[in-house]
Amino acid sequence: VNMRINDHMSTTGRSLARRRWIKEAGKYGVLQQSSQSPVEVLDAKDVDTGDIITIHAKTATEGSPLLRLDGREYVVDFSSKRPLTPIIVEFSDGSKIPMELDDFHSRPLEVESVDPNAMQSYGLDTTYHYNRANYIETQDTIWESNSYTGEEGWSTALPTDGIKLGTVVKARRLITNADGSQALDGDYQRAVVTQFQTQPFFNPNPKLLTVRFVSSGVVEQVPLHSVLIWQLSWYGPDRLAPDETRRLAQSMKRYVDAADPSGEKANAPVSYTHLTLPTKRIV
Repeated sequence: VNMRINDHMSTTGRSLARRRWIKEAGKYGVLQQSSQSPVEVLDAKDVDTGDIITIHAKTATEGSPLLRLDGREYVVDFSSKRPLTPIIVEFSDGSKIPMELDDFHSRPLEVESVDPNAMQSYGLDTTYHYNRANYIETQDTIWESNSYTGEEGWSTALPTDGIKLGTVVKARRLITNADGSQALDGDYQRAVVTQFQTQPFFNPNPKLLTVRFVSSGVVEQVPLHSVLIWQLSWYGPDRLAPDETRRLAQSMKRYVDAADPSGEKANAPVSYTHLTLPTKRIV
């Protein structure tokens, strides 16, 4: 943990220094001094060599494009008039060079950004890109990741998925012609399971289940291969049950019942005072 803290503090220090890579010097430099306000500058082109230099706007006279500086003649481009903020960039060895402020800000930073949640990963093997201390943010991130990778989402139903009365599914309605021929499967529609016989002896292939379509209220029998379930875990036998609910304790469950967030009803002690025993054997 101490090593992680030291590395983070070192990276934070370099980030706060705001040093930028100066390609001409081949090293990082920091803004040491800048003028209080920008100055107006112009571009001037050397008549003989064609080199372009930047001069102060006060140096040139309006209406006279020719300018003589240091024994050379230049043609002033008055359309290039613009504000410029001169600065001084200092390097770690003490050397300094002049530069333009906009040019300095366009250079890459030594450290682009610091992970704001670095302290959340101290002592962990994995660095998380979200705030693990925020329960809602953590669950949303897990949900989006699992849905994207296919660990959670709509999947073709299997006999071992634990489908029962009241399970919300997506089913295809059977569409036939007037003569009953050329059966087609329609689009997936939201439906609720009203009956499903799981025993293979009573429900052989193709396994059928009875669903009620939410949009129209029509009750139909559809084959299991035309049904989609929202899987909460990528492996069986019961993919409708979230993995965390099966493995972890009640206090660590990922999916919380909104009607019973503390699990009081689920963990309520069984009272045998009003328990009615069956009068005959149930086969």
